Amino acid sequence: MNDITSRTDSQDATRGAQVVIGLAIMLLGASFLFERMDVWHVHLSRRFWPFFPLLLGLGRLLDAPRKTRRGRAVRGGMWMIYIGVWGFINEFHVFGLDYDSSWPLLIIGAGLNMVWRSLEGPGIRRIEGN
Repeated sequence: MNDITSRTDSQDATRGAQVVIGLAIMLLGASFLFERMDVWHVHLSRRFWPFFPLLLGLGRLLDAPRKTRRGRAVRGGMWMIYIGVWGFINEFHVFGLDYDSSWPLLIIGAGLNMVWRSLEGPGIRRIEGN
């Protein structure tokens, strides 16, 4: 069966979402480049960068049920959300934390991610290996 006829509607929706997210990231990058070149001035506060990994993580979580590699997509989405929350904690000094004092939270999160992966059932890991 050729590749065009074997695709399902959910695969098409996933591919469409990826295209939209990719275009949005390209537009954001071009905006920042134009600002650096003094062609166009983007007035985004540096403090709000954590929105980007947070939104990407949420998008990945919402897309996870349609993917065959569901465990990996959920774990990846949660990792992006973790990075976004960590960024907000630093930018707004929640509990008095900043980048100098909160970096161990990233190591803790990486460890949690590894433990999560090891506790997943063998069926999920087998699917990911393909």
